[in-house]
Amino acid sequence: MEHNDPFTQRLKNLQNALRQVNGCAIICGNPNCVKSEDQSFIYRNSNFFYFTGSKSQNFGILVCPDKIFCFEWLKKNPVWETTDESLQNFSQRLKIEKIASDSVYNLIRGFSTIFFESNARGFAGELRQKLLVEPFAKLWKKAKSLQPLEFLVAPMREIKSRQEISTIWECANICKKVYEEFKRIVKPGMTEERMSFILRSLMYQYEAEPAFEPIVAAGVNAATLHHCPTTKVWRKEEPLLIDFGVLFKEYTCDVTRMLFCMKKHPLKAIYLVVKTVNEELISLLKPDLSFDEVQSITSKLLAERLSRVGLRIRKISNFFPHSWGHSIGLDVHDPSFLRVEAGYKLRENMVVTVEPGLYSKKIFKSGIRIEDTVLVKKEGAVNMTSQISKEFEDSLI
Repeated sequence: MEHNDPFTQRLKNLQNALRQVNGCAIICGNPNCVKSEDQSFIYRNSNFFYFTGSKSQNFGILVCPDKIFCFEWLKKNPVWETTDESLQNFSQRLKIEKIASDSVYNLIRGFSTIFFESNARGFAGELRQKLLVEPFAKLWKKAKSLQPLEFLVAPMREIKSRQEISTIWECANICKKVYEEFKRIVKPGMTEERMSFILRSLMYQYEAEPAFEPIVAAGVNAATLHHCPTTKVWRKEEPLLIDFGVLFKEYTCDVTRMLFCMKKHPLKAIYLVVKTVNEELISLLKPDLSFDEVQSITSKLLAERLSRVGLRIRKISNFFPHSWGHSIGLDVHDPSFLRVEAGYKLRENMVVTVEPGLYSKKIFKSGIRIEDTVLVKKEGAVNMTSQISKEFEDSLI
């Protein structure tokens, strides 16, 4: 069921989960991260946005099973800082009670479990530290444990609403436009750094921004999974790996494609192996299939396809050292896949990436990865980035 106010419904869902464990949750807009001297990055707290629709960094909410409170834990200087909305408006919009931040200390007493975000800073981080230190902790002796909020939030965020899915489709469309323009502009002789700059610039032209620092890796650098662009020049005999994502309307999309300059490239067969496995995995994805099962299938398919082109690999993990994909939404790596050991399973309306790859600095002297953003449905997975061609002929510059 769709709700006109998704934030109110999400807060109710969180309250229901807290009621089961006699717990409360503290979620705050986090302070900026220091960049250098007195400069900083804006910290984007996706959990706070998910439950409130606000990007304010100085507000917080205390969610209890039967009541929700909001507070301002850090005063902003209106001369120097932008105020997204007043606490009064925030309170009225979500229909929750406004309190002073000091009141939180008394309101959390008596709960068995207090949930904090694992990356909590600012007010929530300070409160968590106080609860861990004696004799201050004695005031909360009834609390049995402090737990990561993600254990409650992940099951909620991993299933996307109709509106969320629609926004991710918009992200995918922007990725397509960015990639097509990028492909027309770049050419051998450019450095990885210049090509990364071009890629990021194109995102801004579509009123989007990079969801993460793009990976632009030429030749052997593509064998490093999280390669940072360097001054290395792309040579025409080398493949070029481009892994990028856009952030648009607070949601993200993630894509990886390869570019070549030679029709008879020596790594074409390896590329086709990865492409075939990518397509087979997408066709197999369905609800109730476990993460571990997909990982096993991916490894098996890669090994089988490699043997068909004359490469028999004893240990496929040496060539495929990462997972087959990840949950995606408000964050590129949404808070999901946290319960892999417990037989974590795919569910309808999850959005995940599918990204098989093969890497070798000795044999391939490069890495090949193809990644798509995929919607899991009962009737079969839907490739949301299918319009970004991965045919070898279309990867030629």
